[in-house]
Amino acid sequence: MDVAGSGVPPFPGRRILRIGEGGRPEPFRAEPVAASGDVWARISVEEYLRPPGEEPTATPLRHLVVLNVGEGYRREHHWEDPPAVIHHTLETGRLAIFPAGHRYGCRWFDPAHVLLLTVEPSLLMEVAELAPGEAPRLRRVLNEPDEVLAHLMLSLREAIRDDARRSGPYGEMLARAVAYRLTGYLTGRDKGAERAVRSGLPASRLRRISEHVDRQLEAPLSLRELARVANLSVFHFARSFKESTGLSPHQYVLRRRVERAKQLLGGTSLNLAEIALRCGFSNPSHFTQAFHQICGVTPTSWRTSARPGED
Repeated sequence: MDVAGSGVPPFPGRRILRIGEGGRPEPFRAEPVAASGDVWARISVEEYLRPPGEEPTATPLRHLVVLNVGEGYRREHHWEDPPAVIHHTLETGRLAIFPAGHRYGCRWFDPAHVLLLTVEPSLLMEVAELAPGEAPRLRRVLNEPDEVLAHLMLSLREAIRDDARRSGPYGEMLARAVAYRLTGYLTGRDKGAERAVRSGLPASRLRRISEHVDRQLEAPLSLRELARVANLSVFHFARSFKESTGLSPHQYVLRRRVERAKQLLGGTSLNLAEIALRCGFSNPSHFTQAFHQICGVTPTSWRTSARPGED
């Protein structure tokens, strides 16, 4: 486990927020030594080096995962639902999971070097294919050994170090892999998802695929080609990719093409036919259909809302 500080200044923008005593969203009291800021839409990553101290009682707005990347340290948690006080040691490489909406306070009695990850509840529901009113909820756990989830979090930290803005698509792919892994901690669910993701793709291959897809969006991208990039058989690649991200390779490519189209719709005056061509769609009709399926609106409507000051 890497215990060295990152030395990377936090990206500006969104911090990890919680609802504090006054009912207002507030970040953690300390400044992170590295943070993803606004780089990724539905996850955030922050790294902290902190002396012994405490954080007051607050309610996380997103699911929160804490990974100890330093020496083991003693902690005390105060839960409000149901009321409980728990003392434990978070060992090196172990995780703690705090579900969104569960109010708690925390004290720690030794220096702490931790990586914090938040996941938007909607992403977890999407990956787990949960309906809005479905019962399963994320379990809270303390001092949990989970090498897969720890590796994914460290990969996200490396993306920040490398250049998080340039690796945005890779980070979004890792976000889905993290959310898929977390489905193994849902109450009332079997361990199928947790077991399945163990045979998914390592982060290095996910990154290789992400970069290849973004370089080749204008061209046809076959399943066989992506499997070749991953150095796997077509069957093994398709299964492992879905296990890692919750998306089929085709669905992932389609989403990346739509994201590229959004950039061109908002930042250029290209017509829909040219945008469709540059994003790898076979024709404007296919482009419009795919865009509406993913975004819920047509490309023209999206452009109008993204550029309200223009006719």
